[in-house]
Amino acid sequence: MQKGSSGLLVIIFIALLVILPVSTWVVIKSTAKDGSVQGASTVDSSSTSPGFSVNVVAKSSGWDLEEYVCKTLDECSNSPESGMRWATISGGQTALHKVDVLYTSELDSYSYMKVLVKSGWGTSLKTFKISEAGSVPGSKKQTLKDGQVNYDVLLLPLDKVKTAFYTSATFSDNL
Repeated sequence: MQKGSSGLLVIIFIALLVILPVSTWVVIKSTAKDGSVQGASTVDSSSTSPGFSVNVVAKSSGWDLEEYVCKTLDECSNSPESGMRWATISGGQTALHKVDVLYTSELDSYSYMKVLVKSGWGTSLKTFKISEAGSVPGSKKQTLKDGQVNYDVLLLPLDKVKTAFYTSATFSDNL
């Protein structure tokens, strides 16, 4: 090799390392639509699927939103945890968190869904009260006792949320 040819190879190598990422960025930037994030969607499920939404306001602690399904209203009214547990959604301190509960054919064999919010695991005991009942036809607010703690629960008739989407209760620990 001639003297100085290794320097030329190093310069070409460095130029490739700079040009390749820049050219890739230019190609991606020119094909992307302005204001869009590839692979993301902002479809509001409330406009496309039947079900209901529940809002949680947690000013000071973590929370668990628990859903139970029941065959009868009496079954759901026995205790805060009566019925079959359907789902649990957890979160932390929030000014407003919306949870969408979508109706599926798996719910066809049940008549009611019970929704309540408890303090999250490892947080101080706070009670969440229903501040707004929402617009689900036939829904009922009840207070059920578990030991020394009273829980506000919302009982929703599932036949009402089978074909439309409703805004349901708001639970808050700030009441």
